Amino acid sequence: MTADQAVAITSAQIKGLNGASIGAFTSDALLGLKPATLAAISSTAIGSIPATTFSAFTSAQIAALTPTQFGELSHTAKIGQLAQMGYDQAVGITSAQIKKLDANDIAALSSDAIVSLSTSTLAAVEPSTFSQLTPTAFSALSSKQVAALTPAQCKQLTNNQMIQFGADQATGLTTAQFAKIQPEIVAAMSGDAFSALKPAIIQSVDFTNFTNTQVSYLSAQQGAALTSKQLNLLDASDLAGLDADTLAAIKPESLKGLKGSLVGSSNAETAAINGLSADALSAITTTQLAALSTAQLESLQATKIQYLSDNALAWLSSKGYTTVTNAGQTSGIRTSATVNSADTASVITAGKKAVSINGSSHADSIIGSAYADTITGGGGSDSIDAGAGNDTIVFAGSDTAFIIGDSNIIGGNSDVIWAFSSALNSTIDGGDGKDTLKITTDATLGADNKSQLLLQPMFHLQRKRKI
Repeated sequence: MTADQAVAITSAQIKGLNGASIGAFTSDALLGLKPATLAAISSTAIGSIPATTFSAFTSAQIAALTPTQFGELSHTAKIGQLAQMGYDQAVGITSAQIKKLDANDIAALSSDAIVSLSTSTLAAVEPSTFSQLTPTAFSALSSKQVAALTPAQCKQLTNNQMIQFGADQATGLTTAQFAKIQPEIVAAMSGDAFSALKPAIIQSVDFTNFTNTQVSYLSAQQGAALTSKQLNLLDASDLAGLDADTLAAIKPESLKGLKGSLVGSSNAETAAINGLSADALSAITTTQLAALSTAQLESLQATKIQYLSDNALAWLSSKGYTTVTNAGQTSGIRTSATVNSADTASVITAGKKAVSINGSSHADSIIGSAYADTITGGGGSDSIDAGAGNDTIVFAGSDTAFIIGDSNIIGGNSDVIWAFSSALNSTIDGGDGKDTLKITTDATLGADNKSQLLLQPMFHLQRKRKI
């Protein structure tokens, strides 16, 4: 029978044909059937049409099938009628028809067939059935189709489906949909897909089940949406991969959520903020620093201070913080009046207030404030820049000191002391060893400021002298 002949078949006539008779129709003959005639085929007979023949149906013919007929289509993998359905046919599938498909039927649909489904048809898939969609077919969904998924369908998503979820698809997710996805399924989302989520979604979810990799993929736009509560859920390992641009975009009031300290494996306190990478630390702005509490600032380890920007360090100094950079794990930002170095070579820079600094037994570099500091070099060959102010400097090793303001200096062994012209009333006790005083310019000598310096620019101190 040809297509021209089949077009004349009536609904009443075709109802009398059994499965074997229907199965004998050629592709051309089936194509000649009117949609109304096709819909009259018994539901048991429709499944007898060979898959290769069925694949010739038009979208209009597919749309004409009754839901009952559609539910009887064979789902045998690769060779079944549903498996042979292509893009041009599947576009005709209606919501009423797809509701008749069970899990095996849905699993048999090809990626091309899934992509062709209208958003209303896709939304009509039963949630429990939707979970059987193959990962490959699921990954073929467009962002528009993803946006049409019901929250109930999203709740049924599987780990394998989420692994295949791409960035383009993630742009279609809504906050209501994402809220229904199981936490353990969210953890399977790739970093690329995670970075494509709308900022509103990022702001609405719990970070507890997010992976370190996902956090590292946060974009600057997403970072700007983070809340203080969310940041409080992140630990050092989460923050390790945080991008510098993302960190810089975090609102200061949200940055307050970073834990001041966490208990580490060695029972020593380690700051969550210490998990930030060097690039991320260098991106911290002064506005963000100003939003942090003293406890949070003091939790920053000394090994991390070196990565802060010059502007950040200048801001800390302006607020009176003393910064310590060394290889130890002690706090790198101090607010106390006394700062003790760890037992390792340190760089200690006083803020804009008087401070008592005690160096280590190693070669420290100490920079005082513009106020009356007390600086003890400790052992090692230290470099001390006392700064302005009426300072007291105590040497223990072979140290080098730069004196600007009036100071009381007690030497150690073989010290080198640079006195600047503003050091008018400094008392220097060279202590043991061969000490050297270097005068950079003419300076006034004597407590009464009346005697003029007539000595050569450099001389040795071997006993207490008063300049």
